[in-house]
Amino acid sequence: ELVNDNVNGPRQRFHRRDDAFEVLSDQEFIKIFRLNKELTRHLINIVAPHMRQQTRISALSVTTKQPEPNTPEFRFNTAFKRARSTIERCNGLLKSRFRCLLKHRVLHYSPTTAAKIVNA
Repeated sequence: ELVNDNVNGPRQRFHRRDDAFEVLSDQEFIKIFRLNKELTRHLINIVAPHMRQQTRISALSVTTKQPEPNTPEFRFNTAFKRARSTIERCNGLLKSRFRCLLKHRVLHYSPTTAAKIVNA
């Protein structure tokens, strides 16, 4: 998220991930956060001991995302991706041919009848 407002002078880009204490002047800091830097540091010091460290349970390390080439895990993932891609394409073809299979449409026939139409 960008903030383009600058108190005086040319417009500057301030990214929220930047350290506002170092990047912004006192006037810019007050305009954006409506507090001066000293009061903000004081409030952070009061609140910090009561805050928990943010953790993401679902976060994966880079090493677990991509296994090394020519390992059994890499070969399995490659074969799995190919098979899944083929199955998804087949499902797409069936759904485009037989509209009664579409998820967003109302099923006009009972599941048994729909299966008979596809198998015919």
